[in-house]
Amino acid sequence: MNRYFGYARISTPQQSIERQIRNILAAYPQSEIIREVFTGTKFQGRREFEKLLKKLNAGDTIIFDSVSRMSRDAEEGFTMYEEEENRWRCSFRSDGKWINVNELLQVFGGGGHATAAGVRKRTNDVEKFRQEILERIVMMRKISGQDK
Repeated sequence: MNRYFGYARISTPQQSIERQIRNILAAYPQSEIIREVFTGTKFQGRREFEKLLKKLNAGDTIIFDSVSRMSRDAEEGFTMYEEEENRWRCSFRSDGKWINVNELLQVFGGGGHATAAGVRKRTNDVEKFRQEILERIVMMRKISGQDK
């Protein structure tokens, strides 16, 4: 059975996390909410997020209210995991304002919808595969005028 986890993060205890939780539960009411207070300037060291990654199973989904809650930018923020030896899985979600994630992943044999897509690939060179995805993100953002 696939599970859904909503990840809500604020940078300081003075901020409110409630809007993120409300938005996640509105779209995915079955989600288990994971809360964390941690600065957005670093990806490593997020204890609650790291605990969540360790308990994920194939088919599970992590929902973020926005890409900025996951990372400072999309290139830093996506996670790939190995389903079985040399078989990698990558899932993307988008609010439609970022990029069309279906178009992003079609060239790699994946697909889905504009706001939710995934890809699986057998490779013993996951870093090369990851880099290819990152390069495609950069290219798509330049085409759409979203490059920094």
